[in-house]
Amino acid sequence: MEQKMGVLLRICENEWFYHDAVDLPSHWEAIKDVYQRARVADVHSYELRYFKGWPDFLVPILQHAKGTLAEANLLAFRLSQLSEKELWTYEAALKLLPDRTMKTIINATYNLNCFDFLPGIICDEAIGEMTLANNLEPILLGLSEEVYALLDEKKVGAFIREREKGVFTGNGYGYSNGESWKEVYDKFDFSEPLEGCRGLLSLYLMPEKSYGNKEQSEWLELPCGEAESRTVLGRLGVESLEQCKILEIRSAVPHFESFLSREETVSHFNRLATELSKLPEKELLKLKAVVEAEECDSVGQALELIRQLERYELDVHMTSYAKYGRECLEGMEIDISGEAFRDFDFDLYGMEECTRLGKALTKYGALQREPAFELELKEDGLRMSGME
Repeated sequence: MEQKMGVLLRICENEWFYHDAVDLPSHWEAIKDVYQRARVADVHSYELRYFKGWPDFLVPILQHAKGTLAEANLLAFRLSQLSEKELWTYEAALKLLPDRTMKTIINATYNLNCFDFLPGIICDEAIGEMTLANNLEPILLGLSEEVYALLDEKKVGAFIREREKGVFTGNGYGYSNGESWKEVYDKFDFSEPLEGCRGLLSLYLMPEKSYGNKEQSEWLELPCGEAESRTVLGRLGVESLEQCKILEIRSAVPHFESFLSREETVSHFNRLATELSKLPEKELLKLKAVVEAEECDSVGQALELIRQLERYELDVHMTSYAKYGRECLEGMEIDISGEAFRDFDFDLYGMEECTRLGKALTKYGALQREPAFELELKEDGLRMSGME
């Protein structure tokens, strides 16, 4: 399977409604980002809906299994590695397994060797016909040709299926072959890399003179030193990274992926990745909000924002203007449950209060410059886009 698989993540809890369509498989930093935008750490549960790209037989099983987004991503990655025949075997394997938890569903992709699958065999009669035509059943070998010819193919097939505890799918017949099952997946670990992308910032490079041949492309994980650069240069067959075209950017800060259309070099991105690697997780989250609010459009501006990062404050608990508007009024001990507030525009009120206080609502929470920083910018006549 090569196509992307879609998942809709939904949260409805404590006046917090959130939904986000996510294409899987994706790199782990992208999954972390969805968790952060959805404030998953602050809610008791979330709902996943599986739509485009997933095998039809798998969707109802997944809805019942209630796995996490990270598990769905791992499963999508595993499915993307399967051939058509392996996917048919996988469908039969799931029908044969009595316990279809998310753990088992994922582990089945690692244990397809435990099952045999016969394409095109979709009924008992077909099993019987194949068995009799090829003398595959030992207990029938002693029969005379006359008796053998009188055997009912359907009954022979049913006998074999019941003995093997086999199952039919729309593509054939599958059964367990007795190979030992291995528990490869136990609990989720974000450290396991997917699709060759595991860093804070990764570039998919192709030599300028490859004439669009993506088979010569390589991922470069940043920040990188001279040794890592030489390894990738050798694989690409070029002398310098500046001789490469950047085809794709993947970053722990999704906003930086929009820099693909900018005139930025590999060395620029390497410097940015070096600075990202110095940030603790909490500051990296704040940076995501800052580059969004300030409408960052270059590596140079991103580096400056990192330098000024401590001069911003982020409230991750603010999720909407309407919720903030209610909280402001309740903080003034105003009863908003009465008739007077039935048609009140809490969203507009919350937005006006944010503007008055110099707050900007981002996907990651409410961002605010510290007062001294705001004053410096005004005194110096400087402007930073996005929060004016």
